[in-house]
Amino acid sequence: MKSIKQIFRTLMLPAFALAMFAGCNGDDPEGLAVTYIPEKIAAEGGKASFTVYPGAFDRWTVTLPQGVDWIEVDTDSGSGETAVTITVKPNTSFGEREAIVVVTAADRDIPVTIVQSGAAVVFEVNPESLTDLPGDEGEEYIARSLEVTANIEWYAEIMIENASPTYGDWVMFLPGNTSTHGSAAEPVYGDAQLDLYIGNYQTIGAPLREAKVLFYDTNGELLQEVPISQNAPAIIFEVNPESLAGLPDNENNQYIARSLEVTANIEWYAEIVLLDVTTRDWVLFLLDHSLTYASAEAQRPFTAMRKSTCISVIFILM
Repeated sequence: MKSIKQIFRTLMLPAFALAMFAGCNGDDPEGLAVTYIPEKIAAEGGKASFTVYPGAFDRWTVTLPQGVDWIEVDTDSGSGETAVTITVKPNTSFGEREAIVVVTAADRDIPVTIVQSGAAVVFEVNPESLTDLPGDEGEEYIARSLEVTANIEWYAEIMIENASPTYGDWVMFLPGNTSTHGSAAEPVYGDAQLDLYIGNYQTIGAPLREAKVLFYDTNGELLQEVPISQNAPAIIFEVNPESLAGLPDNENNQYIARSLEVTANIEWYAEIVLLDVTTRDWVLFLLDHSLTYASAEAQRPFTAMRKSTCISVIFILM
């Protein structure tokens, strides 16, 4: 004669089957049953559990799949109603994985499927950009490094924007990065430091030049790109004072002397244009203590790299 507990259990098992993932052997009231709420285990690992209801069977066993070493159970056999805990080890691969644990009593089997997420891909590059670099830093070239944090195999390439023979390969990987002429030669697994050669850009007034370091996985999928841009030296040309208006009519009865201070980083020349062409040349340059008449051809070019040049100007009294 069945006990009240057995009758209650027989009545409640169909309810468990509706509310949970459960296995049983059909309508056999003495059948084996397992209740398990399916839940995907995180890649970091964790625990899951299921409860065995042996019914009229005295003993039951738990069998792990052959060759699977990433799951463990706290007990692989027992008798009576028992909760079984499964420990799942971390998944370092990037794919989802599953294993089927089998609960057996006599000739009856119930599978319990354990599913675990794959590991997340880690790939970061710091800094994320190398933009607005100076034309030079006083050295043979500009040195910069990119720090890569990764848990996958990857490789890098350099792409020169609007490449031209004028500038050539102005961004390259330095020796020691298993690379030549702007393209990583061998894939790298995990963390690494990429050292970059960035050529000096000394063409004054030239436009911004740009490049990119492109990072790919071994399937050729783009992981990240790091933009690089470099500014050429800006044109410097300043004249002080900016005006010589309002001069007196004389200062020493011969001529009035004034100077213009030119600060420049380009080659330049100067000429005097007389607005009143009816008079003789009353404004002249004074160079090396000799008078030179105003004409573009008469003035030799000046080259002053961030230095000041003084031009003396005389105004002859009429």
